[in-house]
Amino acid sequence: LLKWELLGGMGWRDYDGAGLDTLQTQLLEGHLRWLPTQRLSLYATAKYAIEDTIGAQDTGRISHAGTVRGEYEIFHDLVATAGAGINESDFIGQDRTDLTLSANAGLQYFYTKNMLFTVDYTYENRQSNDNDYDLNRNQIRFGGRLRF
Repeated sequence: LLKWELLGGMGWRDYDGAGLDTLQTQLLEGHLRWLPTQRLSLYATAKYAIEDTIGAQDTGRISHAGTVRGEYEIFHDLVATAGAGINESDFIGQDRTDLTLSANAGLQYFYTKNMLFTVDYTYENRQSNDNDYDLNRNQIRFGGRLRF
């Protein structure tokens, strides 16, 4: 009914680009899965990690994140999902910090054991100490998956 794991280690980034700082920090991650009833599953994750970026002058960021998610089986083929998250990112070599709050809700319809249809809504709010990176995003997604 309850499963958890805790991971830890050290992370190093030694960038080749001139002016890009070398980085060393600890890495931590924890996961929790709880099945309080036959139809309800709850998940939580906490993470402290280095997130790499792809830009030529970017060295990445250190991310502190936490998420919670729930799944409830309405019928044997219909599952409701909901979740929330918080993420604080400190950009390396820059004086920029972002705080992102998110929430989502959705439905998954298992048409067959191999075919799944989804609809979900996600809201995201990012607040940065650099106003150019502030953001509010609303997403509605429809999808289909074919699994073998």
